[in-house]
Amino acid sequence: MDSILKKLLEELEKNPDEARKLAEKLISLFLVHEINQMREELTKAVTSLNEATRNTQAELVKLREDFNKALIEVGRRFEMHDRKFDEIVKRLEEHDRKFDEIVKRLEEHDRKFITLEEQMRKGFEETERYLKYLTATLEDIKRSIGISLEYYTSNFVEMILKEKGFKDFVVGAHVSLFNPNNKTFREIDILCVEPLVVGEVTTVLTSIENAERELNKLLDNTRFVEEFFGKKHFMKLLAVENTTEEVLKYLKSKAKELNITLITGREVS
Repeated sequence: MDSILKKLLEELEKNPDEARKLAEKLISLFLVHEINQMREELTKAVTSLNEATRNTQAELVKLREDFNKALIEVGRRFEMHDRKFDEIVKRLEEHDRKFDEIVKRLEEHDRKFITLEEQMRKGFEETERYLKYLTATLEDIKRSIGISLEYYTSNFVEMILKEKGFKDFVVGAHVSLFNPNNKTFREIDILCVEPLVVGEVTTVLTSIENAERELNKLLDNTRFVEEFFGKKHFMKLLAVENTTEEVLKYLKSKAKELNITLITGREVS
């Protein structure tokens, strides 16, 4: 190889024109080679760039498609949310209407209740006035009947005492007594001082319980009168205008047991 190169140099020294031509040719060949190589590399680069551009474009297209899909999905969801929001708004409006109706009904009920309350108050006031009037009337009737019955009974007692031989006596009806020793006050329906007679008068007895109460009252009044006048009673009596068969049977039994003169209607036992 070295001998060939040496020979080539020797020949070139001998013929400089050929050497120059050879050099130009070699340079031209070198440049053509470099240019072709550069062209190939440039072609590869352009090809790669085109490929990259195509890939980029494809990616951009895909991104655009994905973005459009995302926009469509977002839009669809927004539409769905808008529909749901509209439904919620409609429901709230419906609830507001129903609430307003309820409020109106409550206000109407309040007005009716106030009116009813006012009517009831007036009714109660009227009823209270009527009851007071009725109570007063009943009291008047009771006093009228009671006093009449007491005086009727006192006359009846006078007849009984006269039949027993008493004279110059006074039978009082509805007599008030006050004992200063124990500072107690009593109203005695029938009272005769000499002989000492104590009586209790009632218009109606419809139960044994009420009958017992009247008997106890008579016994209590008799003790009071005995203490007041300082002597034992001659007779104690119970006068009843109206009663039932059961109560009458009970009264007759207790009157016999307690030594009480029982007057029922026109019957004396």
